[in-house]
Amino acid sequence: MTPSHDNLGRMRTRRSPSAKPKALVAILAALLCVACQNDGTGGDAQEPIAPSHEPIEFPNPLKKSDAIGVDERPLTDAEAGWKEKWELARRYAAAGYDTEALQIIDAALSQQPTDPWGTRLRALRTSLRMRKTEQELVRAEVRPDRDYVLFGRRVDLVIRIHNVSPDPIVLLPPQAEATGRAATSPSAVVLELERKDRDVSATELGRKWTQTLYLQGADGAPVRIPPGGVHVQPARIPPSDVGPAISGFRSLEIGGTFRAPRLQVGDTQRSVRVPLRGTRVAVLPRGYEPLAEDPLGSLAQAVDTVAPVHLLVATEFVPSGQRVEAVGILARALGEGHESLRRPAHGALRLIRDRSVGRPVGPLAQPLMDALARWPSRKQAIMEGLRAVTGVDVPPDVRLWHDWWRRATSARTSVASGTD
Repeated sequence: MTPSHDNLGRMRTRRSPSAKPKALVAILAALLCVACQNDGTGGDAQEPIAPSHEPIEFPNPLKKSDAIGVDERPLTDAEAGWKEKWELARRYAAAGYDTEALQIIDAALSQQPTDPWGTRLRALRTSLRMRKTEQELVRAEVRPDRDYVLFGRRVDLVIRIHNVSPDPIVLLPPQAEATGRAATSPSAVVLELERKDRDVSATELGRKWTQTLYLQGADGAPVRIPPGGVHVQPARIPPSDVGPAISGFRSLEIGGTFRAPRLQVGDTQRSVRVPLRGTRVAVLPRGYEPLAEDPLGSLAQAVDTVAPVHLLVATEFVPSGQRVEAVGILARALGEGHESLRRPAHGALRLIRDRSVGRPVGPLAQPLMDALARWPSRKQAIMEGLRAVTGVDVPPDVRLWHDWWRRATSARTSVASGTD
């Protein structure tokens, strides 16, 4: 008897009696395999997981700088026009055509653009005018007497006001009887200071404050600076602000603003405000000199002798050309060093990242990616190190880091600053 069409369909899809038990056996075997990997007896001892070729999407903070100042919401036609003018002015400014950029900005502002574009255009105009003032009239900078000081010691600074114009300039005192809008304050430098502590527990504490230094003395005499001349003004950060000793080191970031409400050049009086070209001072423990003489050798010795403080302090002195080698030593600290070096190594990697902003991330991450294969039992610590040096917030999964590595190196991703 020839089977019907319907019977043929049923015969083709019917499973043999042993098919279901075989499927169950396969599922149970897979579950047992997963359990063996996660029971703590052999999971970390496996060979590194091969890179995934499936697209894995996750946020990449390294690309946030591309979107600074740009709205994510859809723009109206009018807003798109203001955005186009703002971006055009920025491109001219980036290429060094400040005069043309200012013309674009002034023309746009004359049409009263809506916010946030009006605010952004005005901020860009202020920045360009300050840059023009620095190039043609006056420039200010602050420099320390020493780049490194000990804990609890004062920091001596020198502030220099340069006259870069072909004419003499005079910083005039406030008008004695002026009131209201005509009243002004003396010429001054407002120092903006930030103190950052880096200790062996990878804790980074910070403090910010300002310090105002008036350039006119008690007699209110004007300050005269000849063409090409420099007015030098000393300043000091007291020991109480430098701070006591910690198990690590501290840095002082020093910047600020020079303000001259009444600056006279030739027969013209004007109000001037320019940024203070800043500096950095490291605050260190006693006996740091040997670590400064041989930073890489000191790093390696700190790993071998389990010296967490020396690990951090030596990283402070690593020159730019030796940062990749330094990351390799820190990767070894995470891979085979004592557990007490783990947090200091992460802090040291963050310091290297802060010093490498804008440079290709691939060479710095390479030693840590190699360490994932060399020390699989320490993969958690090494992945935390990758996060510290790259600033990328990837979940602790080796496959995700391999996928990030494939993407980042092909895109020539740069190191971005971070605050974690």
